[in-house]
This record gives sequence, structure tokens and C-alpha cells, in this order.
Amino acid sequence: MDLNPSDRLALRNALEKLSASASAMASASDDIKNLVARLEPQETSLVDATAAPTSAPQSQAEPEFGPLIYEMSSATGPLTLHGRSNQIPRFARHRALDPESEGWPLGVDKQRAQAPAYPRPVRPARPAKPPLTSEEKIMRGVAIGGGVITVAGVILLVSVAIQRGWLGPLGRVIGAYLLAILLIGAAYYVQKRGTRTEALVALTVTSQIAFLATTSAVIFILDWWPAGIGSFVALIGNIAFLMVGRMWSLSKLEKAAAQGHAVYVGAIAVSGVSSLMFAATYDSWWPIFSILAALILSYRISTDIIRGGIALIAVILQFILVNTWLGEQWPAAILGSATALLLVAFTLWDPLKITATNKEDIALEEYWRSFETNPISTWVGTVAPVIIVVFTSATYIHLGWQWFALIPACGVALLGILALHSADSAAGESQRIARLTSVVGLALTAGTFVQLFYGLLPTNPLFVMVFLIAGAGLFMWLHTLPAERHLGVVPWVAWLLAAVAMTGVLLRNVVTVSPLWLTDTSALIQALLILVFIAATVYVRRGFYGHKLRLQILVGLTLLTLSAISIVTITTFIGHLIAGNAGMMLGFLIGHATVSILWMVIAAALMLNRKLLDAPGALWTGVGLAVAGTIKLVFFDLVALSGVPRAIAFLLSGIALLTIAAMRGRRTAENKSSTTTDTKADTPTGAL
Repeated sequence: MDLNPSDRLALRNALEKLSASASAMASASDDIKNLVARLEPQETSLVDATAAPTSAPQSQAEPEFGPLIYEMSSATGPLTLHGRSNQIPRFARHRALDPESEGWPLGVDKQRAQAPAYPRPVRPARPAKPPLTSEEKIMRGVAIGGGVITVAGVILLVSVAIQRGWLGPLGRVIGAYLLAILLIGAAYYVQKRGTRTEALVALTVTSQIAFLATTSAVIFILDWWPAGIGSFVALIGNIAFLMVGRMWSLSKLEKAAAQGHAVYVGAIAVSGVSSLMFAATYDSWWPIFSILAALILSYRISTDIIRGGIALIAVILQFILVNTWLGEQWPAAILGSATALLLVAFTLWDPLKITATNKEDIALEEYWRSFETNPISTWVGTVAPVIIVVFTSATYIHLGWQWFALIPACGVALLGILALHSADSAAGESQRIARLTSVVGLALTAGTFVQLFYGLLPTNPLFVMVFLIAGAGLFMWLHTLPAERHLGVVPWVAWLLAAVAMTGVLLRNVVTVSPLWLTDTSALIQALLILVFIAATVYVRRGFYGHKLRLQILVGLTLLTLSAISIVTITTFIGHLIAGNAGMMLGFLIGHATVSILWMVIAAALMLNRKLLDAPGALWTGVGLAVAGTIKLVFFDLVALSGVPRAIAFLLSGIALLTIAAMRGRRTAENKSSTTTDTKADTPTGAL
């Protein structure tokens, strides 16, 4: 009898279960024998608890080892076992004894006790997938070669038919479409009958290539269909092949589902290549949406290969669309926005399988380590959308739709925040990837503002105003988040650096002594909003406590730069408003002098405040302000300023530094002496 591998595996499992049952029965029998051997047998008969006639006395011969036997101390007393009382339950005293159960304790089922204890059946472990055999490798190569040779044969046959006049253009087109239908029909037939995956993929891929090649010939060579209609037909064909792969992937049979995944991957590859090829055309742009359809249809059937392949093709496609299209670009903008948002949404709500083994040891605050725990999902859900949004923003700028570029960037941030608040706190990986997406989305939004502001000249000050208002609101919202939802310092730093970049036009005029550009009303509004932004940052400054010193220094320098821009712009505008051009220049000089003096005064206030004498952060912040003020005095004010403002700036700044040097040491000594006195006063007298 020749058994196939599945029958052999079933027979082997049955034999293992039978062996385990026999071992358990033997072990139970040995335990019972050992227990009986340890007990002293007692020779008496088991009688009812009521007065009953006793049988004739039995011989006093040494009994053989047998079951556990009770003895009676009296006719009416309780039964005893080795001097210990064992009261027979009331419900069992008047119960007739089964002759076969004589010698067994009351209440014990003899049949159940003697029944063998079968172990609980254990499901056999799933065997590991064996490596490909030589035959499977050969068959895979044969399938691939067969598909290529089939396509080449069709091309040669068609060329011969054209040369000899056997087929006209219409016959060739109809024949090519019929060949594609026959190939997909053959794939369906062999999939039902059961075949190798390589053969199934070869049939479907060859059918799809034949369909696309024929459609392209009808559009670009024969000119029978308009470019728009023909490219739409190509898109419909790609979607049809993708749906075939999805339907087969949803099969309940494991083998059929695996074949469906392979077919879907092949359809993605062919659809992606066709999207890249049609992307270089001017008006045949419909197939570029094939990659979007592939992403949508991959919901609930995605694997690392499917999701990663779609993301890679989407990034390359968006790059090609940005750099090749010279005319209408709105399809590229729509495709980029939808693809980026869907990649993020599927990463958060249709996650891939986690492959890491040490994910439990990673704290949620270390959200950047998602690249270790789930690298494919992290790259697909964070890195790829960022690249796509950057390319898409360039497309929106070229179209003149700058404000629409904020939709995908803000959408990424909103999806991450929504997932962070809706995810279960116990789901560590979900929380981590949602937190990383939120941080990346907020930073991407700040970067998008900068890209939009400088992407199209002349710059639009409205972007700066909206950015400053949004930044102040964002900082206030981040301050209200609970501890378990904190997003770290990356959003703060990203928006602070972006604020310096967004106010770069004002900063350039402040530094290059160009006060004329600071007299516009929009400049004054920006300066006032900068003060609001600085106030919001100072209000939520506790968010930076406890972090590294270099981070705090970076935040401080950013705020100093923004304060200088705001003060100089306001004083210049007021001076121009009062006295024209002369007042404009005077206001510009007064503004710079005010900034230098203000920095020194703030440094003195931080370093001389009695409550902050023991705070290292206050000391180093004051030192940083003093150093920044000194550098500004020496390298800028000395050259750019003149007259009374420069003299006043140097005089008052010097006085502030002398005050710090004279009073800091004295107040520190006073603080130490008062601390020592308080310690002695609190010490009990008996302890001296």
C-alpha cells in the first residue's frame, strides 16, 4: 500500500496518541499498586452502620494485599482506619453495597477509578515550510520561461501574419484580446484543478501583458481610440486582474490563498510598470491610478511584499509625474494626496504582522524604534508618505493651489492623532506606530508651510501669519495632552525651527540693515503674531524641562532670534509712521539697541533671582543670553548702529554685566548662609 504524505502524517499522529495513552495507563496502574503496597491490609468485612447480624468469624490468616478495607470499633460506632475516625456519610449508610465494589471506600466509583486516564489530545505543531526542492526551482524557471516564450511567440506569429497579409489590423487586435482571454481562462481552470503557483502566475501575468500591449497598440500605433478612452480601458483591465488576485487571496484554503497572493503580486508588478510608462505621456494618464486601486484592493490581504511594493512604486511614480509633466497636473496631485493618506490609514488600521521578538522591552516613548519592531510598516506608513507629500506639494505649487498642499500633510498628522487616541493603551505596537505617525505628521506640516512659502516667488506673507497662529494653537494643545499621550519634543523643535525659516524674509531685512521692507503693514502683523507665538512657547516652557542642555539652548536661541525680528520690525514701523524715512532709520537703530539691552536685562533677572540661584537651568540660560548679547554688541551693533542708540546699548549692557558679576556671588553666599542657619535651627539640641 503506497500512502501519500498527508496520510502518512495522519497515521503518525494517530500512533503517537495511542502510545501516549498506553504510557498513561501503565503509569496509573503502577501508582495504584504502590499505594496498595504501602497500606496495611485489614481483615474484616464491610457492614452497614446499623445493627446487623454479623457473619461467622473469619480465619486470622495473613490476608493478601488488596483494596483499602475499613474496620469497625463497635456495632454502632464509626468506622476507623488506623485509629482515625472516618464517619460514613449519612446518605451512604443505608445504601446497598454492590458486591463488585466490596473492599472499596464508599463514594468511590470503582469503574471510574480503574478506567485508564487518557491524556488530552494535543494538536500537532505546524510543520515548517520546507525549502524549495530542485524540482520546484526548475518548474518555477520553466513557468517564467514559458510565459516569456509565449509572449515572444505571439509577437513573432503576428509579425509573420502581417508580413504575409494573413491578418489585417482588426484581426490582429481581436486575436490578441482573445489570446489574453484564453490565458486568463486557462489560469482559472488550472487554479480549480490544482497546479503549481509559478504556472498560475505565469498565465495571469502573460494575459495581463497581452491585454496592455494590445491596448497600447490601439492607442499609439493604430490611433483607433482617443488617448483618454484607451488609457481608461487600460486602467479597467488592470483593476480586473487585481480583483482576480484579490478574490483568490480570500479563499479559505491555505494553498489557494497563497496562490492568490502570488497572483496579486504579479498583477501589482504589471500594473505598476504600466503606470510608470503611461506617466510619461501627456494625455494618457488614467493608468496611473492603477497603483491606487492596487492599494485599496489590498485591504485585509496585505503582506510585507504587497504593501512594500505598492509604496515603492507610488514613490517612483510621483517622482516621475513631478519631473515629466509640463501640462495638466491635477491627476498627479490627486493621486499623491490619496496614496499618502491611504498608506498611513492602512498602516494604522490594517497593520502588517510584527516580526520583532523584543518589542515588549521597548518603551512607548521610544516611538522611533518602530523601525526595529516593525520595519516594513514603519517605512511604508511614515517615510513613503513624507516623500510622496513633498512631491505632491511641488505639484500643487506648480498648479497654483498652494493651500491644497496642506491637506495631505495635515491629514497624515490627524490620522496619527486619531489612531493614538483610539488605540488600546495595552497595544504597545499600535500605540508606538500611532505616536510616530503623529510626530511625523506634525513635523511634515511645519515643513510643508516652509515649502509653500518659498516655493513660489514673491513670497506670500499670509502663509507666515497662518503658520504663527497655528503654531501657537498647536503648542497650547500639546501642553494639555496627558502624560501617556505626550509626543516628545520633536514637534516643538520642528515648529520652532520652521518659525525661524518662515520669518526669514523679515530676518534678512533686520540683519542686512534694510528697514524699508519693515514698514509694510503685513510686516507689522507678522511681528505682532511672532510675539503671540513667543508668549505661547514661554507659557508651555515646562515641556522642555528635563531634556538635554543642547536642546534647551537651541530653543532659547530660536526664541532670541524671533524676539529680535519682532522688536526691530515694530520699532521700525512705528518710527516710519511718526517721522517718515528719518523716523524709520531711528526706529531701526532703537530696535536693535533695545534687543541687546533686553537680552542683558533678562540674563541679569535669571541669574540674580533668589528663587533661581540653585537652578542650573536658570544659570545656563542667563549665561547664554549674556553671551548672545555680547556677541551681538561686538559683531553687529558696533558696525550697524551709530550715534546715541549704539552708545546707550553698550552702556546699559555693560552695567547689566557688572551688576551680575557684583551681586551674583553675594546673593549666592547669602543663600548658603541662610540655608545653614535654617539647618542648625531645625536640629534638636540633644543631638549636639
